[in-house]
Amino acid sequence: MSARTDSPSALVRIGRALIVVGAIGVALGLVVGFSLLALGSGDLALRVLLLAPIGMILAFAGLVGALLGGEPTPQRGPEDG
Repeated sequence: MSARTDSPSALVRIGRALIVVGAIGVALGLVVGFSLLALGSGDLALRVLLLAPIGMILAFAGLVGALLGGEPTPQRGPEDG
């Protein structure tokens, strides 16, 4: 068995970073994309709006990585209550 450390694994750190980058991408894509759409720059707006689904994919990949790389929780039996 390996000794427990308080620092998260590399996969957890990468996963957390991907979640943040994905959330920023979604926010920027939606705000800037719809702003450009309202200003009449439809072609550029559609390109910027593509950041939203890309950001969602990155955030989901980060979530999966953070969950898979984390410490497993101990299973409780029926005698533990």
